[in-house]
Amino acid sequence: IVVNPHSLPSVMVSSNPGDTICSGNSVTVSTTPLYGGTSPVYDWLVNGVAAGSGPSYTFVPVDGDVVYCKMTSNHPCRTKNIVSSNREVISVVDQIIPVVTIHASAVSNILPGQSDTLTASVANGTPVAYQWYINGVPISGATNGSFIHNTFNEFRPDSVTCIVTTGGNCPITSFGWIYISVGKVG
Repeated sequence: IVVNPHSLPSVMVSSNPGDTICSGNSVTVSTTPLYGGTSPVYDWLVNGVAAGSGPSYTFVPVDGDVVYCKMTSNHPCRTKNIVSSNREVISVVDQIIPVVTIHASAVSNILPGQSDTLTASVANGTPVAYQWYINGVPISGATNGSFIHNTFNEFRPDSVTCIVTTGGNCPITSFGWIYISVGKVG
């Protein structure tokens, strides 16, 4: 004869990608049961209202939603049939689109072969990555907030773009661009 001790079931929930997400994104909450038995039943609640069932639940939350589950255990020596999990409070962060402005050091047209320093200023976000392009072609190694170049096209304006990715909980990419014209001597 095997005598099993009485056990109090419990269940923990965790959220993926975490408890802070970007506006409009979904979150998946999953269970980790203890003494749930061979086939526990999970009922999910959002703000106290029934929302789903199963070992995981995916939804698009609004800021401050509280999600948890109630597990019904079928463990043979349980001391309680139904237990509630911890509560996950989901924070929803709005994505703020960064505004990228490019400034050239030259006041007017530059001469052939003359260097110009271009600087990207970013409002509404903290940049973590930059990539500069000329006429849609990425410039190798041009991954800082400033970019120096001296071989702009003499026959037509060059389109210079800087693509910026911001950091934080809701990284987002934006860009700014300008045209550079090269003047001829004489």
